Amino acid sequence: MDEQIGADRRKWESRFRESVKNNFTTSTLKEEDIFMVSFFAWIKSKLDNTPLYDTTLHLL
Repeated sequence: MDEQIGADRRKWESRFRESVKNNFTTSTLKEEDIFMVSFFAWIKSKLDNTPLYDTTLHLL
């Protein structure tokens, strides 16, 4: 049963990660204010396990 829960969680995390990446494109980020870009960068840095500063600069 624990294996099934783990598999479901990995599947959900994968779908969530893809949905976050697909919902924010470079063109839409350029139209957003800096606070939304910073928030998205924070989420992306957590998902990708990268430094927040580097992730933010990459998005800009």
